[in-house]
Amino acid sequence: MLKHMQDALEAREFVLWYQPKVCLVSGRVLSAEALLRWPQQDGSFISPETFIPLAEESGLIAGLGCWVAEQAIADCAAWQAQGFAGIGVSINVSSVQFRCVSLSERIADKLGLTGLSPGNLELELTESLLIDDDEAVQQELARLSRLGVGMAIDDFGTGYSNISYLSRFQAQRLKIDKSFIMPLADAAADDRLVRAMLQIAASLNFRVVAEGIETQDCLERLQVLGCSEGQGYLWSPAMPLAAWLDYLAANVACAVPPGDWIHAAQGI
Repeated sequence: MLKHMQDALEAREFVLWYQPKVCLVSGRVLSAEALLRWPQQDGSFISPETFIPLAEESGLIAGLGCWVAEQAIADCAAWQAQGFAGIGVSINVSSVQFRCVSLSERIADKLGLTGLSPGNLELELTESLLIDDDEAVQQELARLSRLGVGMAIDDFGTGYSNISYLSRFQAQRLKIDKSFIMPLADAAADDRLVRAMLQIAASLNFRVVAEGIETQDCLERLQVLGCSEGQGYLWSPAMPLAAWLDYLAANVACAVPPGDWIHAAQGI
């Protein structure tokens, strides 16, 4: 599998699919999360749950993660040039990447080449990474923050959930894991955990993205709770770039106004 992955990376066989993120108040499309896919010759896909852990254990995630960042930046710059100004992109970043390569330099170089504003790129980071005391990790996080890219805390509630680090970290968003969101489709489900997460986020001036919204009932409940943003199958699963562009074309009237989406979204 590792040899297969190395060959696939050299042959540029990996692709990025995109899932929209939407403002729950206005219905506007804000951005897309870039999700890595590995298609096979027979039309099947190898699951990220299978190959990502191996890539992290072997160190291959460094090169793979840099490719993801550079490709997502290029794709975002291209769709903005096609008229979808203000629609940003987010990427998932592994903690291993921070120890293997200077991600900030690669991102800065690609932003410069494409002309994409740093405010249209967001990195989704795990809780375990954010509380890591490794000096190299903290320095890289500081460089990325100075660069001006946005940061989000991914899968909030499933890891350490150490509240003290939230006030130290310069993130703009918390992403609540789908395991907390999907049960809200049931009117009888207890929403106290989600309500508490939203209150914590509000007190620290974080916007919240709810993952795994699949039904109108779930959406309406989150709206009542005051959640600001969401993603899930209610709008669309992740889709190839061509389909994502078609999706944007069909929803262009609901697009976020031009500007850095991380900051423009504050007023939506």
